[in-house]
Amino acid sequence: NMSHELRTPLNAIIGFSEMLEAGYFGKLNGKQKERLGDIHLCGTHLLELINDILEFSKGEAGKLEVRAEKVNLAKLVDVITRLFMEKARSEKVELNVEVPQEIPDVFVDERKIKQVLLNLLSNALKFTPSGGTIVVKAECQSDGEVSIHVRDTGIGMKEEDIPKALSVFGQVHNDPKYGGTGLGLPLCKMLMELHGGKLKVKSKVEKGTMVTVTLPSYRVMWNPNNDAEENASSDA
Repeated sequence: NMSHELRTPLNAIIGFSEMLEAGYFGKLNGKQKERLGDIHLCGTHLLELINDILEFSKGEAGKLEVRAEKVNLAKLVDVITRLFMEKARSEKVELNVEVPQEIPDVFVDERKIKQVLLNLLSNALKFTPSGGTIVVKAECQSDGEVSIHVRDTGIGMKEEDIPKALSVFGQVHNDPKYGGTGLGLPLCKMLMELHGGKLKVKSKVEKGTMVTVTLPSYRVMWNPNNDAEENASSDA
């Protein structure tokens, strides 16, 4: 009910601001366009906040479910990174993707894994200054697990601050220019654990951060006869 009551009017506000800004109802002057841009930005930020809070609340209440399906991991990583290519280019941040051709398919909830990657890339870009680099790398582990690393050369944080970054509403960098809700990383951790996986953070001040998410071997489809689907379904 909360999802419907909050998201529906917000989506309308965002949609109408886009239509007005595009000139659907007549030409606008510079100031009007500027204010509409602010409305759109604030509306989008509020929608992201509501989505995160609702998703996290569902998880805490044990209401989140994994709707697993066979997913081409290489394609998924490509789709998500493409969404950030233009923004990275405009902010003069190099975004590199390293996914081997032989990376296997995985049996996961595609929407939730997308959300994890979107949050991690959004964070990396937010905290990486102009001239920096972000690398997204996927690899198979010797124990049959599959990991995705999102590494940046951003502002980083102290090792003792990592638990705070992983706590609900915990923000290490309180500068308003970075924004954020303090829910991104905890939500990613929750979604990975829901899949039986894990999330780890390594970081150094002024050196950057690397977040690694790992899927367990029973969600990795090494060959067409792999019983990953059966194992993952019974686990869920």
